Amino acid sequence: MTLAASKKKSQSFSAKAGLCMNVARIRKSLRRSRVSDAVASKAPLFITGSLEAICKHVLEKAFENSKETKSRTMSNRNVIAAVRQDPGLARLFGGFAFNSYALANKAVDHILPAKEQKDRQERIQKSREDAAARLAQAREKKKDEKAKAAAMTSAALDV
Repeated sequence: MTLAASKKKSQSFSAKAGLCMNVARIRKSLRRSRVSDAVASKAPLFITGSLEAICKHVLEKAFENSKETKSRTMSNRNVIAAVRQDPGLARLFGGFAFNSYALANKAVDHILPAKEQKDRQERIQKSREDAAARLAQAREKKKDEKAKAAAMTSAALDV
């Protein structure tokens, strides 16, 4: 038996796990991100599997959305609408800003009872008003500081 015959063909981590996404690339990203001192051998496998499942779910919903709109191609609008309409995906991508001018319904507007929706809208409006007030105060403070600095400069020049 020759040496070449005894060697097995190498197989990637992705192929062993039956995944399409690259497990080695996820492992490399985890190490470079310095999330922790060490990365366990199975952590990248679980993360890759989870990412693949999420991507599959998003693409399925976007495909359904493009079928509903009778579009021949799936666009970013379909993906955004799919994420915003599905409650689970909407929570998952809650802090993520999609770059699109298209208006899409948000799931939270449909899943909350009327009273909770009203309370939520009031909280949002109150936080916007508070933010505007804080911004106005900061601008006034900055304006006062500039005026004081200008007064001190003019006083120093007069001496």
